[in-house]
Amino acid sequence: MKVKGPSNKFTSRILGFSIYVSNTTNKLDGKLCYKEQSFNTSRITSRWHVGCRTHRQYFFYYNERLKGITYPDDYSTYAYNDLCELKVWGCSTPGYHGHKCSFPCPDLNCGYCDLTHGACQGCKPGYQGHHCELECDDGHFGEECKSKCGQCENISQCHNEDGTCLNGCKAGYMGSYCEKECHRGTYGINCSGICGHCSDLSECSRIDGSCLTGCDTGYHGRLCDKGNCKYLCFIITLNCGVAL
Repeated sequence: MKVKGPSNKFTSRILGFSIYVSNTTNKLDGKLCYKEQSFNTSRITSRWHVGCRTHRQYFFYYNERLKGITYPDDYSTYAYNDLCELKVWGCSTPGYHGHKCSFPCPDLNCGYCDLTHGACQGCKPGYQGHHCELECDDGHFGEECKSKCGQCENISQCHNEDGTCLNGCKAGYMGSYCEKECHRGTYGINCSGICGHCSDLSECSRIDGSCLTGCDTGYHGRLCDKGNCKYLCFIITLNCGVAL
C-alpha cells in the first residue's frame, strides 16, 4: 500500500504509530520498541523496517489520538490501523541467529542475540554481565536477575535460574521458593512444629512457636505446652458403714 503524499487519506492515519513487545497479551505489560515521530504527510515511506533489540513473545502495532493532547497538523483526527501487511522476523528457538537460525549465539549463557550479527542482546534467566558470564547476585534470580529470592535458609543457595531454595527455608517459611509463611498453628523448620495451647493460636510465632499473647487457661511455659500445677485436685473417699 502506498501512503505517500498529503492527498492520500491513509497517510495522516498512520502518523505517530508505536510498536510494543510483551510477554503477555496486554500491551501495558510490554516495552515500547519504536515510536514514529519523524514523518509527515509530505515525507513518508510506504515501508518501514523496525528492529526491536529485545526478546518478547507478543508484538503490538498501536496508534492513538488522545483527548487533551495537541497533535501535529498532519495527524488525522482519529486513529486507524490501515496496514496492508505486517511481518515479524525472529528465531523460534532462543539462543540462535543467522541464516535459518542455524548458528548458536556466541556467548554461552546468552538467551537471545542479534539475528544478523550474533551479538548478545539478553542473557538466559539467572545470568548477567556483558557476555552473560556472571550468575545473579545473591538474593536474586531469573530473567535479568530482577526477581528476589524468598526466605532461604542460606541465601547464597537460592538457585540463580529459578529461585528455588536448595538448602530449604528459614524457620517459619515453606514452599519451593520459601515465600509462604507456615500455616496457622505450625512453626519452625519446614513448619513441622505444632503450636501449644496459646490463648490465641494465630499469635503463635511461626519462627519458634512461642505464644505471643500468653497461654490458654491451665497451661504455662514459653510454648504453652505444660499443664498448670497451681491447683491440686483431691479425691476424698468416704467409707460409710452400712448396717446389715
